[in-house]
Amino acid sequence: MSDAVSGSGSKVYVEENLPATHDAAGFEALTWVLVKEVTTIGEYGRDYEEITHNPIDTRITERIKGNYSEGGLPVSFASVPADAGQVLMLAASESDDDYSFKIERTDGAIDYNIGKVFSFKPSVDSGAILAVSCQVNFNGLRVRTIT
Repeated sequence: MSDAVSGSGSKVYVEENLPATHDAAGFEALTWVLVKEVTTIGEYGRDYEEITHNPIDTRITERIKGNYSEGGLPVSFASVPADAGQVLMLAASESDDDYSFKIERTDGAIDYNIGKVFSFKPSVDSGAILAVSCQVNFNGLRVRTIT
């Protein structure tokens, strides 16, 4: 039998306040608001810039890790305009301020970070639910806890 874990049951939370300290204790002290009806939590995590070096004597392109960012969090959900989490995501998209984010995974990991919501885009498709996709870009180091 596989040891794979389903992502079903994972959750995304948002909070307009930032933690007093950028560690697990600081994030756990916040009052989180669940974003309801999430359908997709996309790839997120650290991305490094690639630096290349081309010494002419070897003709080999060397690849070196440069600066990095914690990337972003693409998230999609069914549009529920009265949902407190979605209201907060919309407010964050209209603000220049950082917000706090929590991703609670079904494998026991909880990821925290701060960032800005760069987009809040509704979509309307024939024969489908009204949906919203958001792009959060992180500005801090990810803090991970395992429960």
